[in-house]
Amino acid sequence: MMPRYIQVNPRLTVCEHTDYRRLESVAVGMKWLVAVLLVLLVGLQFKLWFGDGSLSEVVQLSRELEIQKIKLQELEDRNRLLEAQVLDLQKGLDAYEEKARNDLGMVKPGESFIQLIPSQQDE
Repeated sequence: MMPRYIQVNPRLTVCEHTDYRRLESVAVGMKWLVAVLLVLLVGLQFKLWFGDGSLSEVVQLSRELEIQKIKLQELEDRNRLLEAQVLDLQKGLDAYEEKARNDLGMVKPGESFIQLIPSQQDE
């Protein structure tokens, strides 16, 4: 004997021997599954946007990293300059003399020190 099919609604056709209670329980189970998946999706999205390691935190840390890289570059440049000065001071007395003349205003015996002061009109 061939099973007969009944059209329950325009989208659903079932066999006449179908257990409707079982179909209803499956439908309820599917609704719960969809609800749980939606809650899981919302939870993951919340963590992505607002939790630890969120996108906004990653952007902020990237900015801070760029600032630190710039500071590091400035300090490396300063260190190279200081290293060059140290090597220059280790090699000869010319560097000592230049440092004493520029920073301390020292002059050799028999030299005259002349300092030019700009007048008020030049400014």
